[in-house]
Amino acid sequence: MKHHLPSSIITCPFPVGFATLVGSTIYGAATPESDYDISGVFVAPLRDVLGFSALKETHVEKTMFQDTSVDIVLHELKKFLSLLLKGNGNALEVLYSPLVITTSTLHDRIKILGKECITQFCGHHYRGMAHNQLRQPGSEVKKLFHAYRCFLMGIELMKTGIFHFDVEYLANTYQCPEMLDILALKQQRQSDLVFPSDHRYMNTLSRLDTQLDEAIRVSFLPPKPSDEIKQQIESLLFQTRMMKHLFDSFS
Repeated sequence: MKHHLPSSIITCPFPVGFATLVGSTIYGAATPESDYDISGVFVAPLRDVLGFSALKETHVEKTMFQDTSVDIVLHELKKFLSLLLKGNGNALEVLYSPLVITTSTLHDRIKILGKECITQFCGHHYRGMAHNQLRQPGSEVKKLFHAYRCFLMGIELMKTGIFHFDVEYLANTYQCPEMLDILALKQQRQSDLVFPSDHRYMNTLSRLDTQLDEAIRVSFLPPKPSDEIKQQIESLLFQTRMMKHLFDSFS
């Protein structure tokens, strides 16, 4: 996987620990009309952390690159680390995306600690995301695509402890041809289709839901991060606040 986005596209006024490309590009589902989605971490100055003003937890930008819209969402370090400890799949996808826009030693250190945050919590999070996608308004194809993706990614993560982003690989691994049908419709830009008389798609969702539930139950992963990992992550947060030399490769 490659991308052509420069790190200079991010104009956050605070140090950026890392930023990666996420969304349809890493899922293998991008179309010519797809936007770029960038997410990552920034570190607020100590004055902002300790001062009277409310700490800015999220930095949002919207820009353009070669006539394509780019959405940028960066979380402040403390918020991002808190999401990791909660087993937030979105945060872990940002951390382990193979498409890196900018990185640093901090990124490397979080990736090491982040492995210990891949727990059964994550399976529950993906299950919740799948159900939430089905409740969203808008395109049936898009809703089904993301619901299937969340179930499949959750199952794979519970079984292997590894993030696999490519939905075609996941569909083939878990014998889910309906995912391939939906992916084809998405890539053909037929996002307004509905499936009023075909119960196959919903039946498969029910099957995947059951599979994920079982995968969580028998997973070798720990139920949640250990107290030791929580302490190590908190120590990293303290060190980063106080020691600027951690950022040795900002772009």
